[in-house]
Amino acid sequence: MLNELRSLEGDAQVRLFLQLMIRHHQSGVSMAKFAAHNADRSLIRTAAAVTVTEQGQEISMMQARLKGISQE
Repeated sequence: MLNELRSLEGDAQVRLFLQLMIRHHQSGVSMAKFAAHNADRSLIRTAAAVTVTEQGQEISMMQARLKGISQE
């Protein structure tokens, strides 16, 4: 995937980068949700819950940017 990303330019490169980062963040949200619900320590549960929120916000921003590229 990284080789493909390197081979692209312009909007195509940005589009693939955003697609990969969205998937990366979605996986992070899944892991953080598990930790938020299952961690023994409240510090970990809190940090995981914050991560879920922040990663979700970043996913939304990247999806909006991706939509903008697709329409250009």
